[in-house]
Amino acid sequence: MKKLLKYSLLFFLIISCAKEDNSEVEDLTAQISALNEQISSLQSQISSLTSINSNLSSQLSDAQSQLEAAQTALASSDANLSEITEKLEDVTSQLSSVDYSQVKKLNATGNVSDQTVEEAKKTIYGRWNVTPSSSKSLSSKRFFKKKSKQLNKFSTSKKACVFDFIEFNDENYLMSIYTGDYYDSVFGEYIFEEDSNGKVVSVDLMFDIGISSVRIARLTNIVVTETAGNINATFDVEMDLPDDLVSCNTLSGSYSAPKEDPVPESETATALSNHGKLIGEWLLVDFSSTSSDGSDDITYDDLFSEYCLIYDESTELESIDPNCTEPNKVLVNFSDFGTYTIVFLYPDGSVAEMDYDKWSWANDDQTKIYVSEETDDVYDIEITDTSLTFRGSYYDDYYEITYTDVLKFERN
Repeated sequence: MKKLLKYSLLFFLIISCAKEDNSEVEDLTAQISALNEQISSLQSQISSLTSINSNLSSQLSDAQSQLEAAQTALASSDANLSEITEKLEDVTSQLSSVDYSQVKKLNATGNVSDQTVEEAKKTIYGRWNVTPSSSKSLSSKRFFKKKSKQLNKFSTSKKACVFDFIEFNDENYLMSIYTGDYYDSVFGEYIFEEDSNGKVVSVDLMFDIGISSVRIARLTNIVVTETAGNINATFDVEMDLPDDLVSCNTLSGSYSAPKEDPVPESETATALSNHGKLIGEWLLVDFSSTSSDGSDDITYDDLFSEYCLIYDESTELESIDPNCTEPNKVLVNFSDFGTYTIVFLYPDGSVAEMDYDKWSWANDDQTKIYVSEETDDVYDIEITDTSLTFRGSYYDDYYEITYTDVLKFERN
């Protein structure tokens, strides 16, 4: 009986060790996979950088070789897990040292008509302030507001038209036009027209109307220069704006626009920092906003259903517009230049509503973020390469209510 107990205990220990070893192997395999994805992402980002492509490519190639060696060692029967762990830590350290500003090439200059599409994309990347910046305030610090306090639709009542700014991200643009009383915005993808030599002729700003995308502006003769550390762009623009902004087609003409300074972390962060992960487009997948008195709670579904509510001021009652189509998707895009856009999309992909505001990091660890120019309240963030969560509570002075928000995103 004692011998049986001894063998049973020995068998249990062997199985436990095997499980532990297997778990460690699985963990190392997952690390290798994640690091491979990071290398692939960085290689993709630097593919068009001519002046520093060689150095960064060499750095990433060395890291890739070490990963392949670690993967081979891990598959062998006499794998030394501690050595493999050290090798992966070294690769992580190498990737973490990659300068984010060099990957993004925030200070690119040149004559776009002499550049390829990939080169031109780096040159126009950024926010270009056609008109000196002025504060754009929202009625609440809440990330998403009820429709009565929410995103402005285009208005047909125009007093004046002023070209405020245009910002180019990796794939999309944001154009802001001041109409006398408020700011209207147009958002969409941009495409390059090329000549027979593969050089850029124009940058076309597209707007999705559901059945197709239409061009609402064309930029030509784009030249970006740097003088004493200040970057400036000159360009011609031909406007062909949507119906609600057609009166602003008078803005067609030639412009000179200084480039907005990027947020400080864009120039100091590493490529695999939280800043590097945040920049880009995110799809909202879950949302909740609860009020301290329960009077103003919002769920993910409410974001869309409230879009079709009609408020009767005389009766102070709400009703649903039977002819209204609800949006079904929300995209949020964070830029290196302190701008973020919120875009509500219809099922056919066209834009229902959109707005933009400013963001900035609230701490050096890049785990807290401000989502307006006001810095009284802050959101905590958790971020990976593919997921993003915002959490925050704040007090609304006007409504005398404390709100608690949780927003979850996936990389789009």
